[in-house]
This record gives sequence, structure tokens and C-alpha cells, in this order.
Amino acid sequence: MPLLVPDLPERFTISTFGAQYHSNSPSESKVALIQQFETCLKALAVFVEDLVQDDTERGLGLSRIWISYWKSPEDYQKWWESPDIKQFWSCLPDNAGFWRERLHFSRTRFVTEMSQDIPSGVGHLGPLAPLTEKTGYWGALRDRIQESTNRNILASTLDEVPQPKQPSGALRHGRVQMTKFPENICFVIKGQDHTSIKADETKLWSEKFHRNTKRFITNVVRSGPEAGVLTTRLCHVPESGKIKVESSYTEDDPDIFPALDFNRTMEIFFFLEFRYMEHAGRREKAHVALQRDFMDAYEPSGVIGHGEMLV
Repeated sequence: MPLLVPDLPERFTISTFGAQYHSNSPSESKVALIQQFETCLKALAVFVEDLVQDDTERGLGLSRIWISYWKSPEDYQKWWESPDIKQFWSCLPDNAGFWRERLHFSRTRFVTEMSQDIPSGVGHLGPLAPLTEKTGYWGALRDRIQESTNRNILASTLDEVPQPKQPSGALRHGRVQMTKFPENICFVIKGQDHTSIKADETKLWSEKFHRNTKRFITNVVRSGPEAGVLTTRLCHVPESGKIKVESSYTEDDPDIFPALDFNRTMEIFFFLEFRYMEHAGRREKAHVALQRDFMDAYEPSGVIGHGEMLV
């Protein structure tokens, strides 16, 4: 399974929006707001990933999440200042539960890869080409970030992760805007799509990868500030259905987030800095084994070298 990378614009924008249900399903009034906003967003964004976040473990229910991709900050700003979206956002009630995050990126501080010649995420922002160098070894991701050097390791301006305030479950009325953040926060999106895999790949996935993948993600989500984690979001596409797993290979693990059982899932992580993301991959035994087995199985000469799994 040769990896591919998109030819990204010099500067581009990823903006994430959310609508909190405050329960496991939205009210009728929230559904109306969701539909209105989604129409505005999908009209101009290059691509929008439509997801549900499962935050039931913390007692916060489900939320609707949209990850939108824009070819330039100017394109995003033009949409944000358009009359329809300005009116929608300004007229939201103070308990609407809508929020947004706007992230502008330079291609010299961004790294990505995907396993199929199918646009996904930032893959919609430029043509895909095979990844032929700086791949397949620990540290390859950092080596491909142009601005990461021996003199500039993209370190945070903070010495440690601040202790997060735990949610109480109570609604916060009104609006809050945050514009100042420490330098070099690391933003990560991991995605998996099992929708197209065939029987032989399902068998291999059940035997070698299903349990370790879910164990690794669960462990990182729960690792907390001591591991450099600022916040996480576990998201999935409900319509994609549950992963086909051969039960003879994998026993159910009750200590796994249920959102990870869906065919199309996405995990959003904010780390204090890039090195914490690297440490997570090396620290977790489940991930070390997963990485080794995945590279062996999915390399071009591997047993499933031309699989349909999308990561």
C-alpha cells in the first residue's frame, strides 16, 4: 500500500465547527440550526467532513462536528464575512452550543499522508502523488516538516500542560472568544475508513490490527496532561456502520470507546508540541506492535499490499 501526499497550497485553512446536543440527540430547534448552518458551510468550503463526536464518557453526550477545508485563509474569511453566515452566527441564542476553531497553516509546518488514491481531508486541497522519501521509519514525519530543524524543534513556549478544568455538565450561557495561545501547539487528525475492505483484509484486520488500534487510541485519549495532551475528540460517521470483525480473532474489550467501532472514524488531538505526539507513538506498546505489523502487511510485497483500507 504505497502512501500518497497532496501538493498543498502555500497557506490553507482548516476550520472545525461544533454543535453540542447537551444529550444523546439534538432537539428540534437544534436540528433546524444544524441544517441551516450546514447549508451555508458546504456551499463554499472545498470539502466538509460531517461527523458525530462521542463525549458520553465525560457525561457530555454527543455533538455534531464539521471539519472544513479551504484553499486559502482569504477564501475562508470571505465566507465567514458573507451576509448569510454573519447573520446566522450573530443571531444564535446564548445557549445554542455552537463553537468554531479556525486554524491557518503553512505547508512548511504541516505533514500528512494517506493510503489510497482517494481525496480525504487535506487531500482535497491538491493533487495526490506517491510519497517516495522520508517514510517508513521513526522520525519520518518530523523529517518532512520543513521548519523543524536541529535548531528549531518546534518547542512550546510553555514548560508543561496546564491542568484542564473538568466539565460540570452545566450550560455556559453567552459567548467566549479566545485569540491567544502558546506557540507550536500540535494539531493532529487521524482517520480510518474500513468501508471498502474485502473478506481477506477483514480477516487480517481482525487478527492483527483491530484490538491494538482501538487500544492505542483509547490510551492516548486517556493519557492526559502528563503526556502532553491538551484535548481530544473521538468522532465517527454513524451512517458508515460498524466494523466487520471476525469474533474468533478478537474478544470484546469493554474498556474501549464505542465510537471506535464504526467503519469511518476520526480522532482529533491537540498536543502541547510535536514531540508529545512522537512520544505517544513510541511509548504505547500497542502502537509499536501495530506499526510493525502494519508496515509488514501493507508494504507493496506484503500479504495485503494492495488493500482497500483508507488511513
